[in-house]
Amino acid sequence: MHGNNIQEVIIRIWKELLDLQQVQAEDNFLLLGGESLLATQASARLRDVFGLEVPLRSILVGTVGELAEQIATILNDKK
Repeated sequence: MHGNNIQEVIIRIWKELLDLQQVQAEDNFLLLGGESLLATQASARLRDVFGLEVPLRSILVGTVGELAEQIATILNDKK
């Protein structure tokens, strides 16, 4: 899956969980109002989509773009 597609999936998940209309690549989960329980739900959804465990820390402290890059790297390493 291409990095932009990964980013779009993350944005969709964050928008749903945080009940937001707009999320961008430079947005941070915590600064958008996220917390650990919602990050756990985000991790579960990302696991369902990408088939890998995403650390909660990556969700909580990184931006959408950074998280997409991490996931893309892991998926490429699996090939």
